Amino acid sequence: MLSKGLALALEIGDGRIQHRFGSSMPTKQKRDNDYYLRRLEVEHPRIAADLKAGTYASPRQAFLAAGLLKERTAFHEMKNGWLKGTAADRKKFLSWLKAKGTPGVGVASTPIAVDRRLQPAAKARIETIMTRRGLKMGEVMREMGFKALDASLGNALAGGTWLRPAVLAALETWLKTNAHV
Repeated sequence: MLSKGLALALEIGDGRIQHRFGSSMPTKQKRDNDYYLRRLEVEHPRIAADLKAGTYASPRQAFLAAGLLKERTAFHEMKNGWLKGTAADRKKFLSWLKAKGTPGVGVASTPIAVDRRLQPAAKARIETIMTRRGLKMGEVMREMGFKALDASLGNALAGGTWLRPAVLAALETWLKTNAHV
């Protein structure tokens, strides 16, 4: 006979489907009310009994009381909205925050270059943006308004060479435009 914990593991599943040759394939676990009701019965029988008795107005309240779910906060909603928003939405939101006078909003005013050479923090930020957006050096130069074959930014990143003032100005604008990345 199976123990209660093992029966729950088989009933709920461990996120895998067993195939006839013994291999397993990961699947996404379905986390609906039935899943949490089964867990409530096994892990928190008193709270499950209170739910059946009507002590809790909804199953969700019982799940929260048992610690199976966490209450979503305004922070969770804002973070979710930010991640789902487009670049234009994020830019509009940041403009709105600045207009409200929110302290600490905006891009830091540290220089990206000293003596026309890129600072290590600026180099790291440029490389991060390029990686996250999947950009190549020529695409960055094109976005800044230069020819794709202009190697000045690549040379400055790799070898620490000087940058023309026009490239530095365009790079500052490009970094501000990609601040959300």
